Amino acid sequence: MENLLPQLTSLGFVKQAYDAIIAGTLVAVDKAHKSLAPGSLALGTTELLEANINRSPFSYLQNPAAERARYKYDQDKDFSLLDFRDANGKSRGFLSFFAVHGTSLYLNNTLVSGDNKGMAAYLYENYVEPNSAPGSAAYVAGFVQSNVGDTSPNTYVLLRLLYAGANLSLP
Repeated sequence: MENLLPQLTSLGFVKQAYDAIIAGTLVAVDKAHKSLAPGSLALGTTELLEANINRSPFSYLQNPAAERARYKYDQDKDFSLLDFRDANGKSRGFLSFFAVHGTSLYLNNTLVSGDNKGMAAYLYENYVEPNSAPGSAAYVAGFVQSNVGDTSPNTYVLLRLLYAGANLSLP
């Protein structure tokens, strides 16, 4: 990673961290391969209004009017969910795609902010399997990065959506 601040504070490349990432990836791939089973996919899409905001509406307005006219909003509101189901049709996990920056920062933030997508996955997996230890749930909730640009999360609305997420219905 070529970012100055992490490199300065860690004194450059950290082999132990690198090795942990490689080892964890190999374990995950091996575990996934060993658990292959028949199943199906379902795809659902909708618009999520008020879940993200444009961090720089002034900058967006500097785009030519003809370009802005091509879009309904000043950032992407499309939400897609890919649901992985077992042979009996039971959901085993999902990947969701939504244009929102992965960290939640308030205007008065003076600290490093957390990873909202990781927290959403943790909370959702805990909702589906409340007795599982973190990282050991059989259900896998994936909140992956879609196109992001200048989009910040509307944290209040995203939390409401997260807790209502179990009621999302797919075709």
